Amino acid sequence: MKKKAIIISLKGRTLSKKEKMLLLKERPWGVILFKRNIYSLKQIQRLILQIKKYSKSKHFPILIDEEGSTVSRLKNIFNHHLNVNYFGKVFEKNKKSAIFIYKNYLKSLCNLLKIIGVNTNTIPVLDVLRKNTSKIIGSRSFSHNKEIVKTLGDITVRECQKHKIISVIKHIPGHGCATQDSHIFLPKVNLSEKNLNLIDFFPFKSNSAKLAMTAHILFSKIDNKNVSTFSKKIINQIIRKKNWF
Repeated sequence: MKKKAIIISLKGRTLSKKEKMLLLKERPWGVILFKRNIYSLKQIQRLILQIKKYSKSKHFPILIDEEGSTVSRLKNIFNHHLNVNYFGKVFEKNKKSAIFIYKNYLKSLCNLLKIIGVNTNTIPVLDVLRKNTSKIIGSRSFSHNKEIVKTLGDITVRECQKHKIISVIKHIPGHGCATQDSHIFLPKVNLSEKNLNLIDFFPFKSNSAKLAMTAHILFSKIDNKNVSTFSKKIINQIIRKKNWF
């Protein structure tokens, strides 16, 4: 049976009977971990071994949102208080130092994920901060400067690949232009494709990442009926046809 194009989450810190059967029979593409699944280092290592056992694959995708600061699923294991906006600010003052520090930070993060058993991290956030960007993005973004976002985003993907961690760029084609939290509301963006192409779309172009997470936003001047996640026009005609990644 082929894998199904779906990523599932788990209810608790061990696999339930239903979850074991789900992994065995339905064969999802991967599992994403949340804070509710993680109590200690040994516990999460055991859980991941269980997942791989029932998926029958030692390379089964184990995903996590470990951006740092406000988005850290590993707070029960270590204090990951850094956010990427810090590195963006250092970059503004000294590019060489910022890149050196950031690469070492990524190496440490990737090594920790490998010790745990995670092989996929949903970073980097490539959203460009605008004047009224929703607070849900905030310090999760590298910068208001699209060039800094792209440079540090590209470094993130390359360094993760170097250290054997798969990265997931997000939130394609850009969440920085939205003024609402898309977890709660459906943001509607009325900017033209030309305007979006100059700023918000820019960091995603020609990226070496293999995976991307979409922004759940309605770009009304491109597709006024479908959010980007379900928009064939945005996915096929803009992202894929123009070879963004």
